[in-house]
Amino acid sequence: MASQPHTTAMWEQARDCIAATEEHPFLMSMLDGSLAMPNFQFYILQDSHYLSRFGAALRLLGEKENFSEEEKAALRGFADGADFAERGLHDSFFKSWHKQVTDVEPCPNNLLYTSYLTTVVVTENYAEGLAVLLPCFWVYMHVGQRLLASRA
Repeated sequence: MASQPHTTAMWEQARDCIAATEEHPFLMSMLDGSLAMPNFQFYILQDSHYLSRFGAALRLLGEKENFSEEEKAALRGFADGADFAERGLHDSFFKSWHKQVTDVEPCPNNLLYTSYLTTVVVTENYAEGLAVLLPCFWVYMHVGQRLLASRA
């Protein structure tokens, strides 16, 4: 599917930031296996907190009246994906590590970011709610594709 002109313009504006993200030392060390286990565990625990709050924000957005039933179902499906598919992977790590997500609190940056997402979804119109959540999908997908391509 071809990008719309405004989407292409946004990606172009963010190009330097995206390039830095693609080459971030944390991601590179995760890719090459040199990331220290405590750092990986911290990341997975924080990601689980993030996904829980992101899924909740998707559900809240799906309650807005501006969406069709089909769009609401899609948002609930995306929330379910965050809750079940991704967290299922995390739970397998937690089991092997003998840890639970409740063992740690969300770090301040995680809490601030997810609180911001939720606040925008709750207090602003549906378009702004979509706008605040959509980059999460885009960047995760883009970086994931780049990481997979790097492994090949």
